[in-house]
Amino acid sequence: GKAAEGEAEEDMEAMLVARRLAALAELEAEAAAEARRVEEGFYEGLVAQKMGALAALETQRVAALREMDGRFEERKRFIEEMFAPLEADSEVALEGAKQEPSPSG
Repeated sequence: GKAAEGEAEEDMEAMLVARRLAALAELEAEAAAEARRVEEGFYEGLVAQKMGALAALETQRVAALREMDGRFEERKRFIEEMFAPLEADSEVALEGAKQEPSPSG
């Protein structure tokens, strides 16, 4: 009687331990899966963040190029305006030179 009772108790304990171990293994697997999801999410977030940063840099680069173009156009206009009177004078001088008979003629 006593021995059988003891064995039954031990079996019961062994079963409880086995169940607890199984539950722990399940929790561990869930935790690992969650960790993987978090990690994947983290990398996805990181990639999205980097892409966002790159897009922002590209926007800045385009804006800088446009600004440079604008400045270039301004300088070009300024130079053209500065030289316009000189060009007009030289054209007048050239016209005059064409009308005068050339000395070698």
